[in-house]
Amino acid sequence: MDLITDTLPEMPRMPEEWECCGSWCGDSCVYEIYRREKEEYMEQMRMIAELKGEKGSQ
Repeated sequence: MDLITDTLPEMPRMPEEWECCGSWCGDSCVYEIYRREKEEYMEQMRMIAELKGEKGSQ
């Protein structure tokens, strides 16, 4: 059992075109929400990679 790989975050799903209302909603836009979620996901994956690197060097 590897706690790091057993708890990988789920990659956010890119919204489909029909999910956007086209009203330029700003922070509430499905594409903006996706961008923020993907940014957070990528940061979590970087942290996991760093932890795995540290674990492998012990």
